[in-house]
Amino acid sequence: MYTFWTTPSTQSCPGPRAAHSCDVIDMKLYVFGGWNGKKALNDLNILSVSTSVWTEVQPNPDAPSARNNHSTAVVDQKLMVHGGHDGNKWLADMYDVEEWSRSGLVVHHFLVHRVSDNAARKTTSTDGKSIIVVEFQRWRWSPGSGLDI
Repeated sequence: MYTFWTTPSTQSCPGPRAAHSCDVIDMKLYVFGGWNGKKALNDLNILSVSTSVWTEVQPNPDAPSARNNHSTAVVDQKLMVHGGHDGNKWLADMYDVEEWSRSGLVVHHFLVHRVSDNAARKTTSTDGKSIIVVEFQRWRWSPGSGLDI
């Protein structure tokens, strides 16, 4: 018999949640937001796969608001966050989060940028759908004509 699932031993695991996102950048898992059963979250937790240690990044004033059912994608080592639900209304905003660190330092700084309001207005709330980036091409599927690149 083969064992396919294992439970890794980690330190400082974030609390339980649903409707969050999880993306991989440089062998680290980035878990953002979600719903803890009582409220939407805007915390960012990072698991270093090599050390099995979780780090919680404290939100700054530019951080995305609390949300669940949002979409994320990684583009050029940046985590893109779009839409979601804040517990009261659907959101149509977009942020990018870029990690900045100096060689040898353990402390990480995260630069958060809100994408322009014009770009956010051109989007709609994600309603649990995904952002897909494939070699910087946008793909659209329509039932009548199939895949359009």
